[in-house]
Amino acid sequence: MNGKKKYFHNNWKEIQATPAEFFPEITWEEFYDWRVASWELPSSVCCIIREENKKTGKIKEHVYSRQSSAVKKLESIVNNSHATVVNHDAVSLVTINNPTEDSNE
Repeated sequence: MNGKKKYFHNNWKEIQATPAEFFPEITWEEFYDWRVASWELPSSVCCIIREENKKTGKIKEHVYSRQSSAVKKLESIVNNSHATVVNHDAVSLVTINNPTEDSNE
C-alpha cells in the first residue's frame, strides 16, 4: 500500500449545472417527516446506543440484536456517559445526574 488515500471523484460540477426543476422544493415539515421522523432499523437490529463520554466527549456507537444485551450495556455506561437509544419505536436520550458529580463542576 502506498499510504495515499483513494481519491473518490465527485461530480459537483455536473450537479451544479443540473436545472433546478430536477430538484423539487419541499417544505421543512416534509423534510422533517422524510428524514428525521421516519427512521428505520433492519429487523435484525433491536436497538442502537450512541454514548457520549461526559469527560472526554468521545462518541461510541453500539448495535444490538438482543434487548438484554442492550440493557446491560446501558446500565454499564449510564454513570459516565449520556446515551441516545434508538429502537423501532422511539429515539430516547438517557442521562443521569449524579449529585456528587454536579457539585464538583
